[in-house]
Amino acid sequence: MPLKDLPVKDAIQEVIGSTRKGRKKVIRLVQRKHPQIGASKIRRVYEQNGFSLMKKLKRRMRNNPKNPATVPMAANEEWAIDFMHDTLVSGRQIRSLNIIDPFNRECKGCLLYTSDAADE
Repeated sequence: MPLKDLPVKDAIQEVIGSTRKGRKKVIRLVQRKHPQIGASKIRRVYEQNGFSLMKKLKRRMRNNPKNPATVPMAANEEWAIDFMHDTLVSGRQIRSLNIIDPFNRECKGCLLYTSDAADE
């Protein structure tokens, strides 16, 4: 390490002390005490001398959610309903109610309807 970096290293060590501080906070605190030292020099000395903090690892996602989706064991044990809507080329909207058996994915019913304007 060059001798010109010793005052910067000492300033960083003075600011950090025995606590854990990140690079941005260290730069701000060093510049508050020593305004003549530039941020790029502080960053270079901070990284070269191993003051960098370790990166936090991301928390691992659990593979087993608390409410897992259950698959029924027989037909007609459970039904799923879904509302859907779409617009035709003519501008009319159609809506549908779909009822499906998740055991065999059979469609139990499909109700289609359109609504007419009030003046018609």
